[in-house]
Amino acid sequence: MSSLKDRVIRLFERLKASRILLVEWETSLWIRLGNRALAWNGSLFLLVPDRQFQQVLNLAMDTGLSPADEDTLPSIYPCEMLRCAVRFLIDESPSTEGQPRRRLVFLPMFWTGITRGEIVPRSADADSKEYYPPLPSSIQTVPLSVAVAALCRIANRENGPTRLRTNVLEIISGLTSGGRRQE
Repeated sequence: MSSLKDRVIRLFERLKASRILLVEWETSLWIRLGNRALAWNGSLFLLVPDRQFQQVLNLAMDTGLSPADEDTLPSIYPCEMLRCAVRFLIDESPSTEGQPRRRLVFLPMFWTGITRGEIVPRSADADSKEYYPPLPSSIQTVPLSVAVAALCRIANRENGPTRLRTNVLEIISGLTSGGRRQE
């Protein structure tokens, strides 16, 4: 049986061959957009066009990945709290206190309100050796203004002081302040 890392790499190859549009989201995007205060453990969060979402899930399962439940992979990131998020474990180490286990999370683009017209290619310097597994060059991104607008839409949809709304507003604050801590 192949390792989880090998399966994820194979999945990325199949996604690229199938011409699936993938857009970076969550931690790797926030860090790349300037919020250096965030810690990143190698988890990957990707937006997928709604009409390609089921195809992505089928390809993931065909490569031997299984969606993770709360017992296997407790939700800790804001977008994981959504029923539309599908999460896969990509960390073979046992769960330990401290660092959360690495995950691959797919989210439908409708949740963010981002359109295909707002998506741009990642710059060459966005490809970092730090990524585990390596991110394919075919993964796209969004400019800061698009990310902040999407986060505002997400926060606005939440009723009252929910955990998701609080986390989203903290991310917006970090992005718009350049990642500097406010005193």
